[in-house]
Amino acid sequence: MPRGRKKKVVLTLDQKIEAVKNEIAALAKQLKEKKAEFKALADEKANEKRTEFIAAVEASGKSYDDILAMLKKAK
Repeated sequence: MPRGRKKKVVLTLDQKIEAVKNEIAALAKQLKEKKAEFKALADEKANEKRTEFIAAVEASGKSYDDILAMLKKAK
């Protein structure tokens, strides 16, 4: 049994503009959230590297002055 044609929704130019503005706002919010997520992950990675470095320094058995001297000499 035929149901007939669906009516096309005709949007005015102002409605189209408003729809695009809303879409841009939603995408901007999503971008802001992703940037915050990226920053949190980058900070977490940096903390892991610091922890790993400190553990390696402590495991080496060398003093702070010895390590500092090695690093300055490497320049």
